[in-house]
Amino acid sequence: MLTALRGIPNGGGSRVTVRWKAGQGSKRRDGGIRVPVAIAGLDASILASMAGEPGLPIVERNDVLVMFTRSTDAQPAITRAWAELEEAVGSLRGRKFYGAFDPISHEYRACVEVREGDDPFRLGLELGALAGGRFARVRLTGEPPAVYALIAPMMERLAQRPDSDPDRPSIEFYRRRDVIDLLQPVV
Repeated sequence: MLTALRGIPNGGGSRVTVRWKAGQGSKRRDGGIRVPVAIAGLDASILASMAGEPGLPIVERNDVLVMFTRSTDAQPAITRAWAELEEAVGSLRGRKFYGAFDPISHEYRACVEVREGDDPFRLGLELGALAGGRFARVRLTGEPPAVYALIAPMMERLAQRPDSDPDRPSIEFYRRRDVIDLLQPVV
C-alpha cells in the first residue's frame, strides 16, 4: 500500500509528506511517503490505512502549560480561534503552537505554550494544560494551507486505533509552519 503512493502524478505541483517510522520492507531513506495534495480529497481510504499502520511511533510527552482560545469543531470556528490566538500573542516567532480536540465535548482549542512573561488574562486568553502521556504520532510535512486538508481525515483514523485513549484530547503540534505532528493518545 505504501509503495503504491510513490509516483502518483500530482497535477498541481504541491506535495505533502506524511512521515512515521516505517516497518521493515517499506522504509524509505527519508522515513516517509509523499502524498500529492491534488488527491488529498480522494485518498481518505489511503490515509486511513496509513494511520492504522502498526509501525507508527509511540511517543511519550510531558504536560504542557498553554494559553488558548476555545471553539466548536467546525472549520470556520477553528479558523477564527487561530486568528484570535495569533493576534493576541503578537509575534509568532519562537512560539510553540498546538491544536487540541476533545472527542467528548467536541471542543477545539487553539493553543500556544506559555513562556516567561506571558499574562494570558491580559491577552484575553484562558490558561490550561495539555495532558501528557503516550501518543501515536504521524508527521505531516507540506506547504500550508494544503497540508491542513490532511489533518482531519488523519486524526479521525488515528482515533479509531484499538489502543486509543478516549479520555485525553488528540493534539496537533505545529513544529514549524510546514511540519505538523498529529498525536493520538494511546493507553
